[in-house]
Amino acid sequence: MATRDDLPQNAAADELRQAAREALVEYLRDKTTREERKAILKEAINEWMTSKFSGLGWISFQALLAAMFGMAIYLWFTYSPSGK
Repeated sequence: MATRDDLPQNAAADELRQAAREALVEYLRDKTTREERKAILKEAINEWMTSKFSGLGWISFQALLAAMFGMAIYLWFTYSPSGK
């Protein structure tokens, strides 16, 4: 859990990350063409989406299995013979 003492360190780290982003954008603007920047951005987004999906993929699969199991139980109790 973050404490009050951690705030200045986190703020400094955020400022450092922001400065690094700005420097990278400026460098890319000066040293690359528009098509190269598009390719770099497309690759970065693809990597980010892949990392996010890999983190959520298994959870989504488990949620899908749970939903299918719940539907099967519901259908079993709804449409099964009542024993009469």
